[in-house]
Amino acid sequence: MIRYVLGSKLFQFSLLMILVFFLAFSNYFDFRYRETIRYFAFDTLNRLEPRSASEAVIIVDIDEKSLETLGQWPFPRDILAKLVTNMKEAGTKATVFDMVFAENDRSSPHLLADKMGVSESELENHDEIFANAIAEAGNVVTGFIVARPNETRRSPHSSQPILVRRQDKSKLAETIFEIKGVATNIPIISSAAAGNGIFIATPSKDGVIRKIPTIVRYGNEFYPSLAIEALRVASNPKERLKIGDPTKNNFNNEQLFGQWSDKDYVLKIGEGGLSLPLSRSGLFPVKFRKMNRDKDYISAYKILDPAYAEEVEKRLAGKIAFIGTSAEALKDVRSTPLNVFIPGVELHANVVEQTLQQNFLYFDPWLSENIERLSIVLIGLIFVTLSYFIGAATLTYLLGLIVTLTVWASYYGYIEYGFLFDPIYPSLCLILIFIVTIVWNYIRTETQAKEIRSAFGLYISPQFMEELTENPDKLKLGGEMKELTVMFTDIRNFTSISESMTPE
Repeated sequence: MIRYVLGSKLFQFSLLMILVFFLAFSNYFDFRYRETIRYFAFDTLNRLEPRSASEAVIIVDIDEKSLETLGQWPFPRDILAKLVTNMKEAGTKATVFDMVFAENDRSSPHLLADKMGVSESELENHDEIFANAIAEAGNVVTGFIVARPNETRRSPHSSQPILVRRQDKSKLAETIFEIKGVATNIPIISSAAAGNGIFIATPSKDGVIRKIPTIVRYGNEFYPSLAIEALRVASNPKERLKIGDPTKNNFNNEQLFGQWSDKDYVLKIGEGGLSLPLSRSGLFPVKFRKMNRDKDYISAYKILDPAYAEEVEKRLAGKIAFIGTSAEALKDVRSTPLNVFIPGVELHANVVEQTLQQNFLYFDPWLSENIERLSIVLIGLIFVTLSYFIGAATLTYLLGLIVTLTVWASYYGYIEYGFLFDPIYPSLCLILIFIVTIVWNYIRTETQAKEIRSAFGLYISPQFMEELTENPDKLKLGGEMKELTVMFTDIRNFTSISESMTPE
């Protein structure tokens, strides 16, 4: 029975196709390895072809030298006021704080009014000085962060509410990235800013950040990310963000896939024509590049030192400037596909540059997974069928060709269209199908050969059968010519003996 089952081509085909379908639809079992493989594939593509550098963004860094020069953090806010003013005079399009001023400045002199026996109005209020500098600059963006609901003191201030049609808002509200609580700037600062945006870490399960929200929902309202708000303010602080009709998306992924995939919305930034795809979750796949410390950073202390005025103006003019920290004690560390540890401010800089370059990545889980399933099923079916007609060597060449084409297609789609497709998992599935097919064919062939040897051995001596097995060349039609000596013998009275015995 076992020999019959192992030798049955129909049984072999059925089991191999069960394996093919299991591999193709294994994502329904929520296997962790699928995500791990996909992360590795996408990260490898980003490492092979990182995004090109841009001169549109600069990071004003509160580094060790700045702490040494200006004192411990947090700096008094009259110093931050001078920082904002000097950056505006240097020609920045937008000054963006990657930090939250959730409390009043405790170093402000007006807090000592009672002890000094004077009124608060007679002493400087650092928060007012800072807020006035922000308002006068007219291009400052402040941020807020996620907090626990019970820690939320106030709702985020929206400088320019996002425009979205009612029907689109109700649809997006069901899928957009939602936050339950926030920690915001004190009202005097947030209300003075030209824009307010959220910054939030959204790492994958392995702790690496690959996507960043461009829009989030808090309560019944939508709020932009810090990077998107920086782009809006740099374009025109008085204009508003608009969420466009998904049927009017003209990005590369729609040109390539048309009606096959779910439509992204369009997030339009001002009236200057700058826009980006807005996924239904609001998460934006980032195509990272490595920041250059010498070109992309400038120490914060230089902004305040007149000796560096010429360098500051040259480095900041016409750029979107993010103020962040890289000092060891203050470092906001994040992991990306290109770097294990980077300051978090680089995440916003990457999103801004990527949007300005219109260099987007596109990943539709439904579309990608169905492409994987279809390729595994079709190619698996071809492999299993061809295994009955062609040899292992030809199948090996075919496997190598298909794997090569799969990897090339993934790389080409990434380079030309920004489309993210995992070539590794389908290739591994095909290799496994190939191995199982070859092994099963070997077992089936050996089983059939054993049956033939067993049947043929009834007619020749075991010694000769063993000799033929070791040297199959001896088994040929026509025989061979040899000189032999034959001895004939007889048994005395054989006829009489045989007549007295039964046939058995």
